[in-house]
Amino acid sequence: MGFNKIVDKTWQIIIKIFCVLFVFSFSYIILGAVFNRAVYSYVPLFLVGFIIPFIVLLFSLYKFSFSVNEFFDKHFNIILLSSALLMFVVQLIFINILRFTPQFDLETVYNGGITWAEGGKFTEYDSSTCHSDYFYIFPNNLGALCLFAGLFKAARFFGLTDYFFIASIFNAVLFAGTFVITALISKRLFGINSAVILIAIFLITPPFYYIAPVFYTDSLSLIFPVASIYLFLIGKDTKSVPLKLLFFILSAIIIALGGLIKMTVLIAFIAAVIYLLVTSRWKSLIAYAVIGAVVLVACFGGFDRYMYATHLDREKAETMNTPIYYWLDLGVHGQGTYNNDIYWLSRNTEDPEERKELLKADIKASLDELNIDGVINLFSAKLARAFGDGTFALSDFLDDSPKKVSAIHDYITYDGEYYLTYKTWCTAVFFAALVLMLFSVKEVKKHKELLIFLAAVFGIMLFLTFWEINSRYITTFIPFIFIAASAGIKELIKTVDKLIIKKT
Repeated sequence: MGFNKIVDKTWQIIIKIFCVLFVFSFSYIILGAVFNRAVYSYVPLFLVGFIIPFIVLLFSLYKFSFSVNEFFDKHFNIILLSSALLMFVVQLIFINILRFTPQFDLETVYNGGITWAEGGKFTEYDSSTCHSDYFYIFPNNLGALCLFAGLFKAARFFGLTDYFFIASIFNAVLFAGTFVITALISKRLFGINSAVILIAIFLITPPFYYIAPVFYTDSLSLIFPVASIYLFLIGKDTKSVPLKLLFFILSAIIIALGGLIKMTVLIAFIAAVIYLLVTSRWKSLIAYAVIGAVVLVACFGGFDRYMYATHLDREKAETMNTPIYYWLDLGVHGQGTYNNDIYWLSRNTEDPEERKELLKADIKASLDELNIDGVINLFSAKLARAFGDGTFALSDFLDDSPKKVSAIHDYITYDGEYYLTYKTWCTAVFFAALVLMLFSVKEVKKHKELLIFLAAVFGIMLFLTFWEINSRYITTFIPFIFIAASAGIKELIKTVDKLIIKKT
């Protein structure tokens, strides 16, 4: 057996192990979210009773799409653009209904952007829920700050100063772009019928109709992974070397820009590199990895030099920056969510090294106290929380001093009268997509590109196992879940058909 065959065989075994691990992990997560009432207060039978009809709906639509295949083939672009436009228009309607006063992190990047756009210094912005030294403490949000400042400066040039509306419109445009690109990826890889299912999943996901006014980093970064991977897919299939390199460069630039807004976007780049590695595309692997590394270093390095040479003091930053151990410490206490005591522990001393040691000691003490069973229970609860909320925690922002309370708030905000019913509905839709995603692993042999999306979803799951947890942290990779789900519907059909044949 030649060396190449040995390598291919080895990768095939690794891919099979990964697929088994993937199915086990997400089956465990879904069951945990449904039945772990310490995390979510779902009524299991009620939730499952919602999930099944959504799966049946998508199943039926997929079967029906073949009977009108010519129609979808001829009018796909119109259907896609009309669907995106519909969601965009509905989002416009919700912008004014759901206006709120940004607080905490969103307040800082939003009002900091306004202050900067109007000629002031963003470091001077201060309020009861925002520290003037915020960007020294949490420099990870500087990318979003710059995005808002540039957007608001451009708006002011045209005499527009309703910054909330401008940010919301921009977010709605980004979402429309995400919708279209995600569907195009599904069509490219799995065909029109799967792309129709992907469109349907978007259309039956309620939170995406009012995501526009929630213009924090989770939704702002939504477009970057799918746009980057779409360009990557075009590049890898392009015969012309100059064009291939061009698409790889564009893909890397988009990943870098997205990474400045939300660092987890870089998981998509890693997933693409893994795909090239396991498929033994050595030339493309070297080209994409080198291009990506150069672009990322240049982009992050250039941004860092600009911010600290022009707007921030490097010495002060080194003293005040929050160490990575802060988020890891949050991840091992309670259910891994935000903890005010740990925040104050991270600010307990001005000495950055002492701060790191305090947090590291607290992490060790917490893990020692938990023991192995406790750690397993903690991680299980964290992942159930991460993937178990189909509202994607948009109400983390929407209930921050709403400008006016409407009947809609009774459904979509945490203290709303019908919130639990609404949340169950949303989660059922999302779980239907997660179940279809599990079926997609059987398509990996035929469509190896699926590994990109499965590896990225698995990557964000691993990351959140150890990080601070919030159900909105998976938002950036929801399009990847939907892409995998659009492939999984094929395998669901095959499985059902086999069962029917066996019975007859």
